Amino acid sequence: MESTDSALDALNTATTAFDRVAKAKSETLMKELAGIVASIQTVAREAKVVSFNAQVMAARAGQHGREFAVVANVLSGITNEIDGLSLQAVSLAGRSRNAA
Repeated sequence: MESTDSALDALNTATTAFDRVAKAKSETLMKELAGIVASIQTVAREAKVVSFNAQVMAARAGQHGREFAVVANVLSGITNEIDGLSLQAVSLAGRSRNAA
């Protein structure tokens, strides 16, 4: 009986240590993910500014800027997709954190 108690105590200690290591690793990964998402969002904001400026320049160019306007609109669509993907990543990270 005494040896069984010792074995159970050792197992509980090992399980607790494993849980702590897993939680620390998960928190580190979430911080890294948050940093990556923040960087992606920064790039998306910069691309939006570029897209807006390109649309303004295309409008000023009138008929001669039509092709440029198409490119600017495509870039705008891409930045909207990036925003959506960033929000999905943040949501996934939140669900993962809550599940842990």
